[in-house]
Amino acid sequence: MSEPATTVETRVVEEKRPHTSWAGVSAGIIVFVVGIALLLATFKWAFDLFAVPAERALNIPAGKPLDVSMAVQSFAGLIIKVLLLLVMAVVGAIIANRGIKLYTDSRHK
Repeated sequence: MSEPATTVETRVVEEKRPHTSWAGVSAGIIVFVVGIALLLATFKWAFDLFAVPAERALNIPAGKPLDVSMAVQSFAGLIIKVLLLLVMAVVGAIIANRGIKLYTDSRHK
């Protein structure tokens, strides 16, 4: 029989082992731990904030008539604290996520 019209050339491709950046891995772990620490601090402050009885948190003295303006002002202060805790939780989660991304990117490149 005759030879085929085309020939197929095969090459051996060497797999390169991905280079691990130990500085990037270390930085990723440190950033992740800082993010987790921020989340833990946020949960601790939230627990402390919500463990206070409502009468004390809203500055309502026992046995005295309710001063509505003072109660509204105290309630607004509580709302601001809750919003700040929410912002802290989001920032802590973002920082932890960046640490994970930094860790994984430095291990696979």
